[in-house]
Amino acid sequence: MKSKFLFFLFCILTVQLAAQDVNIEEYEIDKKLNPATTQVSGFFDAGISFALPQPELQKAVDNNAGGLGFGFSAGFGVNPFGKKRSSLLLVGLDFTYHTYGRDKIEGNNVSPPLKTTFNQYLILPSIRVYVPFQFSQKFFIEANGGLQVFSARTKIDKTAFDTLNDEQPELINSENDTGLAYGIFIGTHSRKAKVSDVFQASFQVKAGYFTGETLRYVKRGSVQVDADGFINYETAYTQPALFIVQLGVVFH
Repeated sequence: MKSKFLFFLFCILTVQLAAQDVNIEEYEIDKKLNPATTQVSGFFDAGISFALPQPELQKAVDNNAGGLGFGFSAGFGVNPFGKKRSSLLLVGLDFTYHTYGRDKIEGNNVSPPLKTTFNQYLILPSIRVYVPFQFSQKFFIEANGGLQVFSARTKIDKTAFDTLNDEQPELINSENDTGLAYGIFIGTHSRKAKVSDVFQASFQVKAGYFTGETLRYVKRGSVQVDADGFINYETAYTQPALFIVQLGVVFH
């Protein structure tokens, strides 16, 4: 899993670098550090996110995609010094959502058809530091730490149920567990000369490793409806360690 992740990241970064106009002079270290070309006053990014769980979490996820999760991310960062001084350090907030699939239960005489989705949420304050060199790309390191949520939500499967029964609530059960999460990203996006105060858009690649407190989760395939129509399921605990790869757009 690790070798596939590293190869995938290498391919992404290679394509990103090859897509830029190469100027040999831009690859020299700027000894005097020109803030006009190296600093970013602020950013907003958004894109798709892929989760590659490590063995323990992968076993807990237990889906047909080898444990792979898919979702989206969004975040922002600002210069903590405002307009007083330029800075290579930005502080902000990052939100990431992953889904690891769903299980379905057919309806019977005591219960409508149900579906259970297995999700992960990361709400992480962040510190991004840009590398103080002038390349054709901007490179950065981003440290994150905050809240992680594992969630299993059981709802009526309306694609298979007569929705005329409006009195039946859609959400039947929700099982959540929260804990601390922390990790680090490395990333890059193109460096463009600022021609105005309007934010400019660039393609961005981020990859990182995250872990955190042990969390409770609902076992896949364990959600059942008993003879009285009540939801039953099994839970267990896992160490939520995973790699994350994010591709998207950054406005800076």
